[in-house]
Amino acid sequence: MSNTFSRTMRSLNADSYTTSLVWLGISLLLLILWCIWFFTAKVTIYKSSITARLTKDERITANFPHGAFRVQEIRQNRVIAEFPAEDMPDIRPGQSAEIYLDGDAGKKAGTLHAFVTEIAYIKGKPIVELFTVLNVDSPIRLREGLTGKVMIKTRYISPATMVMQISGLFN
Repeated sequence: MSNTFSRTMRSLNADSYTTSLVWLGISLLLLILWCIWFFTAKVTIYKSSITARLTKDERITANFPHGAFRVQEIRQNRVIAEFPAEDMPDIRPGQSAEIYLDGDAGKKAGTLHAFVTEIAYIKGKPIVELFTVLNVDSPIRLREGLTGKVMIKTRYISPATMVMQISGLFN
């Protein structure tokens, strides 16, 4: 008697789940790698200024990089930035920052690196003083009165912490 059922014993024995198991293993590996990234990666949190302005103060200092054989001279320009009052608890001297100048000067200079040197309150407004870090040999010349925006790196958090803070589960 013939069997019309499409799954005969011979076809059942010929079937294999190896392809499905391989794809399941690859999927699990990707899920594990994503979880490791989600809980351990570092996302930089920035605080952005309301305004920023270069002053006429400029100085040249000597930098002694670790492991270098010669002194590196650095040109530093003073920048005054105003930040919202709610951002001030996160800003401290020594933090690194990026400065984005407005207009043609910003296009020519690109991103300028700086560091926070002082925090003050003038007439109740929080003011942050920063100094740029430029090589003495750099062709970029900054002049007084240039304006722009300052982004200060305040801390690093994981994507999981960020999601929990946004959802209100974690502060």
